[in-house]
Amino acid sequence: MLRVTCTIIGLLIASSITTAHEKCHANLSGLGMITTNSNTAQNSTCTLPSEAYVGSMTGDDDSERRKPVVNVGNVTGASSFDDNEVEDEDAKLERLMAWVKEHGGIIDAVKVSTISGYRGVVAARDMKHGGFGMTIPARLFISLISVLEDPSLGPIYTANLNFFGEDEYLILSVFLAHHMQLQNKSFYFPYLSLLPEPETIDNWADDELSVLQDSAIIQRAYKRKHDLLDHYHTLSALLFRKYPDVFTPDVFPFHMFRFAYQTITARSYGDSVQNCSSKFENICPETVLVPFVDMLNHATHGTEWFGYENRFHWHPAITYREGEQVFLTYGNRPNDDLLSYYGFAMEHNEFDTFNLNMDPATYAVLPKIESQNAPTDLTFTLTLSTKIEEDILPHVRGLFLPANMSDANRINASVPISRDSERQALDFVFYHVQQQLDSLPTTLEQDTAFLDDRRKQNNLPHKLHAALIYRMSRKRILQHVLSSVTETTERLNNLNSDSALESLYEAWNEVKA
Repeated sequence: MLRVTCTIIGLLIASSITTAHEKCHANLSGLGMITTNSNTAQNSTCTLPSEAYVGSMTGDDDSERRKPVVNVGNVTGASSFDDNEVEDEDAKLERLMAWVKEHGGIIDAVKVSTISGYRGVVAARDMKHGGFGMTIPARLFISLISVLEDPSLGPIYTANLNFFGEDEYLILSVFLAHHMQLQNKSFYFPYLSLLPEPETIDNWADDELSVLQDSAIIQRAYKRKHDLLDHYHTLSALLFRKYPDVFTPDVFPFHMFRFAYQTITARSYGDSVQNCSSKFENICPETVLVPFVDMLNHATHGTEWFGYENRFHWHPAITYREGEQVFLTYGNRPNDDLLSYYGFAMEHNEFDTFNLNMDPATYAVLPKIESQNAPTDLTFTLTLSTKIEEDILPHVRGLFLPANMSDANRINASVPISRDSERQALDFVFYHVQQQLDSLPTTLEQDTAFLDDRRKQNNLPHKLHAALIYRMSRKRILQHVLSSVTETTERLNNLNSDSALESLYEAWNEVKA
């Protein structure tokens, strides 16, 4: 995997650029994206796209882009696993496939390939929907059963059950890191030698995170970083003290633990994969790594996979022609999840979301409401399919109903009451959505132009591409809601009387249907 090293380099090339940079920095600071103090001021950098873009991401050539509905996050190149061998990718892949087949895996219908600069799996022959794809035996799985069978780690785990508890991620991280240190002495060497560096944004630098223009996901990344470091300190203190013959700071450094933990987080499957083991008091693994299968990239169409008879079975969810890339789905996830776990965002992600709080306290023209039952917590999860008449307005109307309206109607305002109150509710939603768009350092149009320009220049490193796609998708959601509010307001203004309100949304939905 090509590890993209990304740096934002500030360029003060003109007074207009400087002004734009200062505006951007102020906006990002207000959103909690940049914290400037005496210790960090020199390292705080703000990034603007388009003509006012004051930074550049440099690194390995990563100019090829993903198809809009798939993830191809496994970049070809060297693994972080240091096997002390000078091997090319093809030799490692041949070793992995031979290892899988030797132990009962059936993978003849697929093969690993490089697709637009990224590692993926393609059909080796035509494959019908629901037909046979591949099967991997449990002998190759990495799970809690693997830990218990390990002569060094099994006793450590069983002697410290109270410490490890039910968190299989911790002990599996120890197992993975330990076997990476064993290198070619490990049974899993053919698999481990090909593991790419995890792509999670938890490993991004502060200036790279700021390009996302989202304080919530940045705070999530910070928290995950700190939590992981806390896990390591607690875990390593136990291992170094009780098992110095197996674990030392040299053989179990933080970066090795982080690699192992993030690999398991991103590549593991759930408890439906592996059968319970009668050998170990009927232990049922809940977290399982399945070699080779985890090379499949993500697509939005469904995946047919299941475990039975201690084997992992994958069947194509659609028909594939020979040479076409085949996929798994990582689930119906919004882009913040995809970025947090896998380091990519989907340009056309129907499951993407934007959480927006519409605080009545910030709305200056809000009338005084005597009722204690007026809505106060107005946080909405917006999507490209959000319907304002169903998902937003019933919760907002209570702020603008006449003073003599009963509390019951104020709480459950499922239908419009009057043109005036409905117009006020629409204005309230418009204000908060527009305010959110205005608070962002760049517009969707600027981002689109900048992305197109970088693509034409063949200069679009992976992290910059992911950040742009992420923030553009969020802005599209806001613009969708804003357009819906505008259209509804226009229709409302064309009504001649309150009696026509009943048809306001009914007629519109019939037209859209």
